[in-house]
Amino acid sequence: MSQAVHRGIISTIGDTPLMETTGLIPGFRSRVFMKLERHNPGGSIEDRTALSLVREVIRRDAVVPGSSLAVEICTPELAVSLAQVCRFYDIEFLALLEAEAAAPYPALLTAYGARFEVLAPGAARGRLSEILATDSRALRLSAGAAPLWPREDTDTMREIAEALEERVDLVLCDLDYPRTLGGCAEYARIQGLNTTVVGVVRAPASVPSGPLAVPFGVDEVVRVSLEDTSRMRELLLHREGLLADPAAGAGAAALLSLAHRIPAGSNCVIVSPSGGDRCPENFELKDATPC
Repeated sequence: MSQAVHRGIISTIGDTPLMETTGLIPGFRSRVFMKLERHNPGGSIEDRTALSLVREVIRRDAVVPGSSLAVEICTPELAVSLAQVCRFYDIEFLALLEAEAAAPYPALLTAYGARFEVLAPGAARGRLSEILATDSRALRLSAGAAPLWPREDTDTMREIAEALEERVDLVLCDLDYPRTLGGCAEYARIQGLNTTVVGVVRAPASVPSGPLAVPFGVDEVVRVSLEDTSRMRELLLHREGLLADPAAGAGAAALLSLAHRIPAGSNCVIVSPSGGDRCPENFELKDATPC
């Protein structure tokens, strides 16, 4: 069997595996798939967002390889993906984090040659403005701007639909990944797919409010408990051999809560944004299974 040769690391972003589970929900009369985004080169679905943001800033700004400084307020997970893509394009990167980054994120950022600053809650925007005003090399990646669902954001759903021959009945994705969730809803709408798109919220967080908090086209939001999320992560590990991240566990918990009203024979897809190997609690020295 021949395999395509990729040119450059960013060309390996996307086309991640769609894995059918073998016994995640016993007695459930529909098929359950996991979209395994940990197979992106940076280990996360945020690689897709990072590629979109960096390509957009290259398109609109006079980026000078080796001289430009990209700056953004972001989560540690997105910061690592941005660091990877910026390294490929020879753009210096500074991540502004509003909370301390747990291992392994600081080490990963350092390995990619990125810098990061941990700021007090609410201070990042002021620090961003200061950098943009005082450093002529600096440009913003605009991760907080209104999402436009570029190709990288809709590709996840496109890949799912193509793998399942356009028959995707239900997609579940954590609301912590609004660009992916919105991209899935947008692709389903444009292609006329009969797909229910569900956003998942992990307790104790509440369902977010405000403009774009829940992307347009999302049909329903399901809130799941930490206990149910933990239990489904354990089941993914013991029944599927999959060390899952909390978002995947929450998606599985949400699917279980909806199972009683899902028609038999449906194709249900849980988006797994990263892997459990990025979860510090999986490596605590304790007798219990990973939470």
